[in-house]
Amino acid sequence: KALRIVFAGNLGDAQNLISLIKKINQLKQNIPIKFFFIGDGRVKKLIKKYLLNNNKNNNIFITKSYPNFKMPNILSCADYLLISLKNVEPFNLTIPGKLQNYMALGKPIISFSVGIVNNIILSANCGYAENIDKININKFLDKIIINKKKNMMSQNSLNYAKKNYNKELILKKFLMNL
Repeated sequence: KALRIVFAGNLGDAQNLISLIKKINQLKQNIPIKFFFIGDGRVKKLIKKYLLNNNKNNNIFITKSYPNFKMPNILSCADYLLISLKNVEPFNLTIPGKLQNYMALGKPIISFSVGIVNNIILSANCGYAENIDKININKFLDKIIINKKKNMMSQNSLNYAKKNYNKELILKKFLMNL
């Protein structure tokens, strides 16, 4: 059974998806991982055009957007959820909303970013955080395939979300600072 790694959201320039997909396309044959990119955005047509001639392992899939209420069920089928951002300001200083959503689902996260989002993932011990421009994608994904701590990462993700992204807790902190 192939691992399913899912990116959901804006397929835009800030997400650095062309670089990511080019890196994924360097994978050795028969690595049991499938990548799903769910959403719409400015670079979706460019990604599709690139994949027409360059999806050598047939392991990269682009789908349409779905309504928000359907996303938890769709994302629950993923083994890992994916975040990718360009390594430039302000993106390396940005915490994308999807991080909170991914963590609330209790899924381990792979971040191909640099900066604060990677710091959160590493401090929460809920996934992997790498600079896509500096990794050997085959070695990295080999490490993920044999990961024995995926369940622990899932639990850490959920715990972090409950502790840090709880609506009542955030409101209480906000009101205390008025």
